[in-house]
Amino acid sequence: MPADDPRHFDRRHILRRGGVLFAFGAALTTASHATAASKVSKEFVKYQYSPKDGLSCGVCASFVLPDGGTNGATGTCKIVEGPIPQTGWCEFFSKPRRPAP
Repeated sequence: MPADDPRHFDRRHILRRGGVLFAFGAALTTASHATAASKVSKEFVKYQYSPKDGLSCGVCASFVLPDGGTNGATGTCKIVEGPIPQTGWCEFFSKPRRPAP
């Protein structure tokens, strides 16, 4: 096939396209796994199972109470991995935002 034929692909063109497709696929795979791997361990945040200075996970902005959960129920955290009791505390404690009046 002549080089000026629009259907002609040289090796460099094919490798370049393949590299772009590979990078795109790798980015998609990494993005899908990033959510699960983004939480940190309790040891890393110096988690403790008791409140500190009257502050606890139950009032933290990152604490998520399970559907139908009541006060005192174990929930999850947006930052820390694993089940999180409401009575715990860690260095990433964040006061909840006040709703707009």
